[in-house]
Formats: sequence, C-alpha cells, structure tokens
Amino acid sequence: MSMKKRSQLIYLLIFIITVIIVVILLWKFMAQKNGEPNVALITTNNGSIIILSKIAQEKSGIEITKLNLTTQSQQYEAYGKILLPQFLIDARSRFISKKSQYEKSVALLTASNKEYERMKSLSKHNDVSIKNLQTAEAVFLNNKAIAISAQNALQAELSVIRFQWGDAIAHWIINQTQEYDDVVNLKVFLLQATVPHGVTIVSLPEKALININNQVAIAQFISASLIADDQLQGVSYYFLLPHIASILPGMSIKSFLSTVMPIKGVIIPQSAIIWWQGKPWVYVERAPGQYQRIEIDTRTPTQNGFLVAHFDNQQPVVITNAQVLLSQEILGVSTQAAPDED
Repeated sequence: MSMKKRSQLIYLLIFIITVIIVVILLWKFMAQKNGEPNVALITTNNGSIIILSKIAQEKSGIEITKLNLTTQSQQYEAYGKILLPQFLIDARSRFISKKSQYEKSVALLTASNKEYERMKSLSKHNDVSIKNLQTAEAVFLNNKAIAISAQNALQAELSVIRFQWGDAIAHWIINQTQEYDDVVNLKVFLLQATVPHGVTIVSLPEKALININNQVAIAQFISASLIADDQLQGVSYYFLLPHIASILPGMSIKSFLSTVMPIKGVIIPQSAIIWWQGKPWVYVERAPGQYQRIEIDTRTPTQNGFLVAHFDNQQPVVITNAQVLLSQEILGVSTQAAPDED
C-alpha cells in the first residue's frame, strides 16, 4: 500500500472517530436539555448528600413519609441460643432411668412385703423357723430402703428438671407430649434467652423478638428457669420458635425481651432499612430532593421494623427503593465540595 493511501486511511479513521465523539456530546447535550434525569453528590463534613432532579426522583420510584411518634415497652437484649434437642432427650432419659429404678424397687418391695407377712402368719402357728422369718424381714427392710432411696432419687431428678426447664417444659419431658416430640424432631425450635448477670425482668416476657438475617421473628414464651445459666450466670427464659430454614440447633442468636419500662420513638419499617458494611441505615430528606444516609439503632425490634428513640419525626424518611440512593452514593456521581451544615 502506498504512503498516500495509508495517509488517506488514517485521516478517514480520525474523521470517523471525531464524528462519533461529536454525536455522543450532542446526544448528552440534547438529553440534558430535554430534562433527562441527573444526580449529584455533595460531600460535607456531616456526610454525603445526594441530590436528585425531579425527573430522577420520579424514575427512582422512591417514596418518603414522616413517621409518627409511638410508645411501647422497652426491650432488653438477651443472649439467645437455639438449644440442641439432645438436651431434652438426655433429660427425659435420666428421668426414665430413675423412674424405672423406682418402679423396680417398688415391685421388689411389694413382693418381699407379701413374703414377710406370710412368714409372720406362719410363725404364729410355729409353721416356720425364726431364721426364715428373720431372713424374710431382712429382705423386706432392705427392699424398703432401696425403694425409699429410688423414690428420693426420682424426686430429686424431677426437681432438677423443673428448676432447669420450668413447669411447662418439665411437663413435656416427663409425659413426652406432642411439644416434646416437635422439638426433638426439629419441627419447632426451643430458644433459651439469658439476660446478663444482675439484670432482673420484673414480669415474665410474653414473647421474644429475634433478628435473623435482618428479619424479625417472634418466639412465644414457654417457661422460666429457676437456676442461673452455668456460663452467663443470668436468668434464662425459654421460648418456642417456629421452624425457620436458616436456623440450626446450637446457633447463637440475638433476642430481645420486653420490660415494663416504656420507650418513645418512631418505628422504622423494614422496607426503609438498608444494610451497608454490616450496619443499618436509612435515608432522610434534608431538603426537597436532597437525601442523606444516617445510621439507626436496631436494639429495639418490633414486628414491622425497629423502634428508634431520639429520632426527629419531622424528618421524612425514604421507605421504598432506598437502595437506589445507596447505589448512587457508592458511585459518587458529580462529587463536589460543599460548606459544613449546621
């Protein structure tokens, strides 16, 4: 190929590239003139503020609302654990063993008592030797002592079960009820929630709220233990939790128990909460079309979200599609400096 043709080809390529660039610039210019959605991000010392144009806000589908103040019982965080079914199985096995020993001892005592009474009756007519009577009496007294010991062992085991599990679960274990079978077969889970040492809950909680994969589930109260937890040295409460696929026996889990102390705040719905870097956040509207991400406290869950105290209820909250704002913030579109906010 001659030098002249090569030069013409290069000029042609440059011309085509130039045309493409011009077309792109014109397209962007016309899009802006036609009101195409745009987003800006302002960085301040108080955090980033996302600014959406009116069209961008409509396209994003976000919804905002002001949240009403409400009051509910304060909830205290407890150390939760999904118990292994083996704990109940072992408790029942110990009970059955003690019960069997007691029943066996009673049977032997009954038989030896009959034999002793027969010997005494015969001895009145001199139909039995003193030695045989004494032997029958010794067997009877020995079996009586064994029966009393077995009875005491059984009563002690029953007391341990009641102290450990409370009356309701003790009833399950002793009688092998349907609830016992459901827990053992993992149709439901038994949650043990232990409050820290020194903490006293005045009234028994009706339920426990647990946080699973950033979702709140409800466990119904069953009974309270009368002895302190071995490791945490606090009072334990037991709750029945419906089967949840993501839960396995042995898992530690956050749980929240109601107290009699009221707490005032706003309920942040689950749809408004976004989880970023392991923390819960919501977007609030600082001014029309301007949104800022703030961290919230999730220590007080409700059935629909979380109760957050010390929250400005006059400040609108993004309740749907907040993830769109987070995406724009992460992208850092049109970042520019701004003065500090008051």
